[in-house]
Amino acid sequence: MNDVETVTVKLAELLRHPEDLDKISALKSEFTRKKAAVDTQLKLGLREQLEITQSGMGSITDGQRTINLIKEEMMKIDKLCSDSTQMIRDFPHINLVAQTHRNFAQVETMKRDIDRFEEKLDELEALLQENEQDLDTQPNLLQVHYGLTELRNIKDSAMDQIRSSANTSMELLENLQLNSGYTLQDYFNRLDELIGKFDKHIDYACMSLIEFVQTNNHGMVVRLATIIDAEEKNDKKARALQDAQKEYKELAARFKSIASGPKEVRGYKDRFLHSIEKVCREQMDQANQAFLNEPDRLDKKLRWYFNDLNTVKIGMVTLMPKKWRIMQTYANIYHNTMHDWLISRVDAEDRTNAHLLIIAQWVEKYYAKMKKLGLSEDDLIPHVIDNRSDELVREYRQQIIKSVEEWMDRMASNDKQTFLSRQEGSLSQDENGCFRTKTLPDLWFMLREQLTVAGNSDRTDVAEGVVEAMFRALTARQQLWQNLIDNELQKYSMPTADIEGLQPLQDWIVAIANDQIACIDDGDNTEGSVSYLSRFSRDFTPLVSPQYAQQALATSDSLRDGYIDLGTHCISVFASLIFAVDFKPFLGEFFTQAWYGQKRISQFVLTFQDYLSDYEGVLHPSLRDILVEELADELLVRYLSSVRNKGVKFRRSDPYGDKIRDDLVTAFDFFKQFPAFDVIKQKWRVVDGFLRMLNAEKAELPAVYEQFKIDYWDTSMSWVEAVMRARDDFDRSTLNSVKAKAAEVYAERGPETAPKSHSNKPGRPTKVPHKSSAAVKDSKEAAKKAHSPLSHHEALRKRAMSKKTNDTAPGEDELAQPSPVVHRKLPQSSLSRNVDAQRRKAAHPGQRNRTAAKLRREFPHLKPRTRYIPQSVVKSKWTHLSVSAQDQVKEIFKAAKWPVVASRKDEKHRREAEAILGQLVQRLETRLPNMPFPPKTKELHFDLEKLMERNRLLDGQLTASLHGVKLLEAEIEKEERALSHDRAVSEQLESKAKLAEQKHRQTGAKLHPLLRSSAATGDDDHPESIKVAFSTRINATSIDETDQDLVPLLDQLRNHLESMQANVAPIYGLRNTIAQAHCALTGVLSEHMDSEQFVSLPG
Repeated sequence: MNDVETVTVKLAELLRHPEDLDKISALKSEFTRKKAAVDTQLKLGLREQLEITQSGMGSITDGQRTINLIKEEMMKIDKLCSDSTQMIRDFPHINLVAQTHRNFAQVETMKRDIDRFEEKLDELEALLQENEQDLDTQPNLLQVHYGLTELRNIKDSAMDQIRSSANTSMELLENLQLNSGYTLQDYFNRLDELIGKFDKHIDYACMSLIEFVQTNNHGMVVRLATIIDAEEKNDKKARALQDAQKEYKELAARFKSIASGPKEVRGYKDRFLHSIEKVCREQMDQANQAFLNEPDRLDKKLRWYFNDLNTVKIGMVTLMPKKWRIMQTYANIYHNTMHDWLISRVDAEDRTNAHLLIIAQWVEKYYAKMKKLGLSEDDLIPHVIDNRSDELVREYRQQIIKSVEEWMDRMASNDKQTFLSRQEGSLSQDENGCFRTKTLPDLWFMLREQLTVAGNSDRTDVAEGVVEAMFRALTARQQLWQNLIDNELQKYSMPTADIEGLQPLQDWIVAIANDQIACIDDGDNTEGSVSYLSRFSRDFTPLVSPQYAQQALATSDSLRDGYIDLGTHCISVFASLIFAVDFKPFLGEFFTQAWYGQKRISQFVLTFQDYLSDYEGVLHPSLRDILVEELADELLVRYLSSVRNKGVKFRRSDPYGDKIRDDLVTAFDFFKQFPAFDVIKQKWRVVDGFLRMLNAEKAELPAVYEQFKIDYWDTSMSWVEAVMRARDDFDRSTLNSVKAKAAEVYAERGPETAPKSHSNKPGRPTKVPHKSSAAVKDSKEAAKKAHSPLSHHEALRKRAMSKKTNDTAPGEDELAQPSPVVHRKLPQSSLSRNVDAQRRKAAHPGQRNRTAAKLRREFPHLKPRTRYIPQSVVKSKWTHLSVSAQDQVKEIFKAAKWPVVASRKDEKHRREAEAILGQLVQRLETRLPNMPFPPKTKELHFDLEKLMERNRLLDGQLTASLHGVKLLEAEIEKEERALSHDRAVSEQLESKAKLAEQKHRQTGAKLHPLLRSSAATGDDDHPESIKVAFSTRINATSIDETDQDLVPLLDQLRNHLESMQANVAPIYGLRNTIAQAHCALTGVLSEHMDSEQFVSLPG
């Protein structure tokens, strides 16, 4: 049961967080490797033990054989002895006389020893007194030992005789007075007192051996070793005698030699070893107290340990018997003492993290120093801390992680309570007057302190584990603020919400947003200030390995993006609260008859101005323009969503167009004072499309819708239907024509076009969105440019815009809802594009086959393949998803249902579809934690944005590869064509060569024998035979060289002429020789060929 609990505790330590489930495969591999190593060691150890056991069994067999031989010999001796008694006449009488003689001799010897007993006691007592005066030298130690040994033998002999006699002997021992007036028992008691004093002297000498060697008191060491060695021999004889008397009682009774010798084991060798251990433990106790007071000075406090062993190695080995192996003996005793002390400190209840770390670090130093003394790690058994170094380091790391987690949990609980109570004075302000929470500086101070503790270990694995835990804690804190803010927004979004406490909530939201910017804002670099996160990254980078540093910096960048996202999310919630509370009574009036007589937009922008003025001094400058954009976006969404208000009807006679333009001008007059006006203006262009849909004739509505859909691809059909129903000339046929056009129109999907609200459905808190690559890039730019307030703000604004574009789905239903509730969808993927392509093909059946063939021809695709996985494999190897991966899957579930809901034609069917799919999604989410997934499934597989980015990279690589393949194929085809041509030419030349060779053979057969032999030998085919003239230097034409100006020119001309002459010289006379050979050959051929053949010859 204890083993099961131990395994459970260890598993709990290894898998403390959901993210640790991703490490199961790595842990399994590590444990498998360790198990294989242990199995290998066990096999080697088992093999060695088997060999030792076999050798021992062989020795036992040989020993038994020897014992049997001895028994047989002794039986023969016994038989001879018994036979001899029968051979000698009167042997019993002779034996009796001999026994009587021996008894008289023993009595005489005992009498003489008893008479001298008192005198010897006096001498020994005097010698012991002299030794006591100088315990460090004890000059009479050997004499005392010799005398005491004699007296002990006398006592043992007397006691042995008494035991073998009648009981009355004990009475004589105690009561019979000797000539001196003392009894024999008095002498023995006095002997015991002297032995006690002698043993104390021996103990002192044993415990002072190291000092004796260090002070060169070698004589004392040798005397002590001589005594211990002699006692060890006597102990061996005594044990052998006791064993013989125990196992062979009959033989012992017959053979008196077996009964003679030392009778008891005195144990001076054990006393010697115990004294060494006692000295070591006393010094270790002192070192333990010093270690508790100053753990960092363990090396210094244990210096005596290695000094003692070094003293033994240098000075004691030569003074002790070799058979003792005194160095190994001391090393074993000291090592076992060190092992016991370290294990006691590791398992102590009052241990601290510092103790664990110092002990783990001490092990390596310990073995290094022992190796210098000539003792390897294999010679020191057991391991000094039972191979628990990794366990101690892991426990040290877990203690730090536990401290971080407990501290963060307490801070989170305190922050949550303070946030929900929102008492006056719960917020603070920084040096610039911006609202801030009070716990942020304490949080980062605690992290730095714990990071310093981890860095003191000088181990990268400890620092990496602690840094990883800190990243998790910081991410969890971001999620905490996200959930708290979303829950408060949900409360105030309720129809019956109480607006009391809105002002403190808004202050807190601003403070939280400012905290996020403070974590990443490096300020002006000229001042040398850095943000909390930058300082944290700078602190942990030297403590971790270079490989982990890259990963940690990436995690730090992701955490930085999270701070930016949470800060912008706070601002979006701030804007949503304004609309949910301040503007809630007026939003229902838009586009109704009351709207024409009111100027609500003017009131809205005045409220915006009041909020911006009130929070200008307490809001971080980087967040001001983001707040302006959020207000503009939220206003646009609420404005267009008001088309669903009750009683909305756009009549041709009403000046709704002028009113909308007036609202637009009012809003623009307010927003144009801000730097983000160009972005806001671009977003508000959707109002122009909205007006075109209101003003267009019924017959033109499909075309107007088509253009609107192309401009704003994520427009919801439900919102378009609400706009058409708000027209005073609405009819079903026009709506059907627009829907038919919607089925035909294909708008290329891209970034989000319609503005969206950042509010969430009640009961559906969202997480901090995942970041896109563009968002990460913008956040890094924000960190780099933080020295400039304008650049820092611009980077945050870009980050916020990137977040809107990439973090969640395009809001198809945003313009269709009358409330801030927004249906979020995942970013458009290649899969959805393929679905739209299928719809377009269904709408145009005539082009289906051609389009499909074109797609198959132009684009590579993956072929589906069904795999059958055994249920046993699923149960044994498949695992559950981590919490973060489950959240990704849930987002996919939720996003997958909206295209189906939006495809329903009427509102009733859409509600039914949404209800059914909602129940299905809820059941899937309930079952998701227990669903098994393949073992290599990762969170990345459910992050569609990252997968799309990876697919884009792979598409780019595939395109480049395909282009390269096409170029290579073209080159191969070109080379193959050239090769085919060359082969054809080669075949043609080969055929011509064969014909020429055949014709040559036929012609040669017709030659005259003389010509045939001459042609066959070819002896004249050499340069001399054809009269080739070799080049020789010929002087050029003599020219007057008196003109010095012409000398260089003449030399150059002469060289050219000589070169030409040398080149032409070899062919002089060749033409005549060729002509002569031609004539001779023509003459020969004319004689052997007819006229037609002769004429057909070439040349």
